[in-house]
Amino acid sequence: MRRPITFGGDSVKRLHAVRTSGWVRIIAMNETTAIAAVEVACAAIMEGDYLDQFVAPVVPDGADQTDASGQPDFSALGRVMFANEEMTAAGPGDFMLVDRGMSQGLRPGTRLAVYRDLQVGGLPLTWIGEGIVISASPQTALMRITTSRDAVQTGDLVAVRRP
Repeated sequence: MRRPITFGGDSVKRLHAVRTSGWVRIIAMNETTAIAAVEVACAAIMEGDYLDQFVAPVVPDGADQTDASGQPDFSALGRVMFANEEMTAAGPGDFMLVDRGMSQGLRPGTRLAVYRDLQVGGLPLTWIGEGIVISASPQTALMRITTSRDAVQTGDLVAVRRP
């Protein structure tokens, strides 16, 4: 079961996404009606949700492990946007959207270093954690946080780790 959602207040800059509200199995149907058994509920299943064929996601190898090898590339920093339900903070094992995607070279499996600008003159960026790109669209990527020493927050910076 899927539900279309939008994020952000500005109608021009809204992000459109799809939320999975659950998995169902069709157990009976005719020309106009179907009966489904809920197998997994991720959220409330509501009027307006629609059926979409299940396709198991392809998860990059090592997505459950931290790999901080390689040097962060600070020449093209991205920003953390938000987590599920537009939450502004997340930790290890959680997912957050970043404002870089395939157009900027991100692909599933790309390793990211997460930094924070403490806004104190003379201080460098502070390392917060590590993540891996799970999926990417042309302009955004879904990052799984693999480790962090503080909550990863909206506005934190991400740098691609280069070999």
